Amino acid sequence: MPADIVRAIHREFLELKGAHELVEVYDEIEDYLPSFLELNKIFHSRGLGRNEVLEILRIICTGELPYLQEGLAIYRIE
Repeated sequence: MPADIVRAIHREFLELKGAHELVEVYDEIEDYLPSFLELNKIFHSRGLGRNEVLEILRIICTGELPYLQEGLAIYRIE
């Protein structure tokens, strides 16, 4: 059976199971799936939970990261 048919059947199965959010997430990250899985592995290996991951993403998305890095660099010099 061709891969595109299997993918379509699997997508329909997930949607029927009520896992439509999984389908949507996959559609968004499909091209970056290996990077996403690596990032997930890093978070998991560090024992980071949902709240810590969300805080990290908030820091990155709000532009606070450069300020934190600068502060850390100053701290390392002292």
